[in-house]
Amino acid sequence: MSEITKWEVKFHDFLSQIEFKDSSHDLNHFKRVAKISKEIAAKEKDVDELVILAAAYFHDIISFPKDDP
Repeated sequence: MSEITKWEVKFHDFLSQIEFKDSSHDLNHFKRVAKISKEIAAKEKDVDELVILAAAYFHDIISFPKDDP
């Protein structure tokens, strides 16, 4: 298992413990974003895959309701 895959498992395991109130920002959302991010990163040069993966999994970890002030 690659180091990146090990981190992805850790991110997934961490997020799977959270109860998401917004179904549009749940674990499946993070997995979809990670998949797309990895596809884009594969086409670029000098990309830090771990930074891309962490950003994809944690970009919406705190999600406020749309009507939040």
